[in-house]
This record gives sequence, C-alpha cells and structure tokens, in this order.
Amino acid sequence: MTNYPTRRDFLSFLLQASVGTALEFCAQEAQSVPQKKQRTLQLNYQTILGNDPQNDQRIKQQIQEQYKQRNFEQYLTEEGVAMHPNEDYIIPYVKPATIEYTPPQNKPTSPQYYKQSNTTLTVCDKNNVCKTGHPLEYALSKYTLQNDQALGTLAEKITQGYDSLEEKAQALLCFVQTAIHYDKRKANRASVKINGLPYTDPNKDFIRSPHHTLVDRLGDCKDTSILYASLVAQLNINAIYIELITQNTPHVNIGIALDFEENRIPLVPKSLKLDGKIEYNNTIYYIAETTTDKPLFIGRKLVTERGSPIIGIHPILPA
Repeated sequence: MTNYPTRRDFLSFLLQASVGTALEFCAQEAQSVPQKKQRTLQLNYQTILGNDPQNDQRIKQQIQEQYKQRNFEQYLTEEGVAMHPNEDYIIPYVKPATIEYTPPQNKPTSPQYYKQSNTTLTVCDKNNVCKTGHPLEYALSKYTLQNDQALGTLAEKITQGYDSLEEKAQALLCFVQTAIHYDKRKANRASVKINGLPYTDPNKDFIRSPHHTLVDRLGDCKDTSILYASLVAQLNINAIYIELITQNTPHVNIGIALDFEENRIPLVPKSLKLDGKIEYNNTIYYIAETTTDKPLFIGRKLVTERGSPIIGIHPILPA
C-alpha cells in the first residue's frame, strides 16, 4: 500500500523550506551590510628635529636662513640657535608633521572623577544673581589611560625615529602643544574669582578624556595635561601632575622624571638654563607645559609661571 504524503506533511515541508530560505537570506544580508567604518582623523602639529637626520639637516639650514633674513642673527649663539632673551623657552628648530589617529569605535566619553570640597563657594553673575555650592577637587590620576591601544599606536608613530626617551618625551609634548588648541571658552566659563581668590564653578567645569580631547582638538590645562600624561604612560615614563596658582588662576602641568640636563636633546644649547624642575619623593621632575601654541622645551618655565606656588602633586597613575 502506497503511503502518500498528507496535507500536514506538505505544510511541514513548506514551513521548513521557507524558514531555511529566510535564515539563509538573513545570513546573506548580514554579510552584505558593510561594517561601520572607523573614522580616521588627520592631526597637524610641529615636532623637533632628530628622527630623520638627512632631511633634518636641510631643514635646520633653511630655518637658519629665515632667522638671518629677519635680522635675528644678533641672537644666534655659538650653537647657531636663535635665542631672544624673552623667547628662550621656544624651540627654534621644529618641522611640520601630520599624523593619522583612529579613535575607538565607541564615542569618546568623559567620566567625571571628582569630589566636592568642604569649602563653600558663592558664584555671582554680572546681574548679581548668586549661586552657592562647593568647588570641585578632581582626581586627575584617575583620568590617565595606560596600556591603551589607540594611544599606544599614536605615541609610537609620534616618537618613531627618536633615539632617547628625552627626545620621545619632547616629541610627545610638541604634539600636544601644537595639535590641540587651548579651549578659552571653557576656561573662561568655568573660572570665577571671589574676593580676588580663584575658584572653579562646579556647575560649569568638566574634564575631557584623552580621546575626547583628540577628537575635539581642544582642551584646557587639565585636558591637555591628562592627554600628555596618558601618552607618556604608553612609554612607561614616570611622571606627575603638578597643580599651581599662576596669575591668581589654578593651573596644571606635568613633571617628567628623565634627565634633560645630562641627556639634552639635540639642538638644545648648553647655555639654556633648565630652571623648570622640582624634587618629589627624592626624584627630580622636569616641568612640561602643555597649554601653548608653540613647541616649548621641557624643563623651561614660562615667565608667567616663575615663582608660582605649587599647591598639589600627584602621580599620573593612581596608586
């Protein structure tokens, strides 16, 4: 007796076929949908000579000719470096560079690690409308990124070709100084003074993460210091955060635990006094200023920072 398929068998066959086809179609669609492409940013900056000896010699000669044409030859030292008395912290021999940076796929976020101090702060606007709160005390060390893949790749590219750690640290600083613009709007919005004393408005201040700063290409002293600290951390360079008051305003820069006296980077004149250094836990740290638009030497204080009181020192990585 022949067993013919029943209606139920036929419907079951159609259901299996349709489900299998649908699953196959969905799989093909998933493969055909292009993955979200990571965006790559091009960052322009200035850096020190030394990682390309053949071309750097040509660049040095061109810069010397430019100084002579501008009547700066009276400031040339025996090393051939233009040193104006008021500009001796500016690195005279630099070159333009462009580097690609690929931020993490996830949108950069800026978590806020801070606590409210016990000090009461009253902030009044120009219309005499006042608000009372407590200033923020940021835990800067918690913002530092270590063993970060994107920052590690970026630091490796920036320092490629330089021999010493001192040169690498200076190249990273030049990158931060010239690739990131100072965020005056943020600084002015958050800074207030009461009875002549500087405070930070807790309702208007914030800190960018290193990746957030790179994407925005903007930052104040906290943002750029955290970015620089995170870059040197990729090279395992010992460093500290230095908090000070300059021109009645809170400020942050970085101290680097390398020997810039004994291991001077090329083209730093021997006559240049490195007065920007402090001792902390029996270690000498050379000061790195991150908030400038020109490349500056590590270990050289800005005129506005000379004599400024230091109010806090913290390792760049939490203990």
